[in-house]
Amino acid sequence: LPELGQRTAKQIAALVGVAPFNHDSGKPRKVALVACIRKLLGIFNAMLRNNQPWCEPMLPVAIGSN
Repeated sequence: LPELGQRTAKQIAALVGVAPFNHDSGKPRKVALVACIRKLLGIFNAMLRNNQPWCEPMLPVAIGSN
């Protein structure tokens, strides 16, 4: 997708075919999968637009753990 980083998250989702248009149908599993794909595309788009590398999220540290 050469458009990544140059379009909005909504435009990228529509381009890939995972935008939630009203005429879509699907079972809950498919709807959840498409929502995850849209989320990842939005993240990738912002990373390329802002020229930022992937950064692993910090996990909370339990108090008293060694």
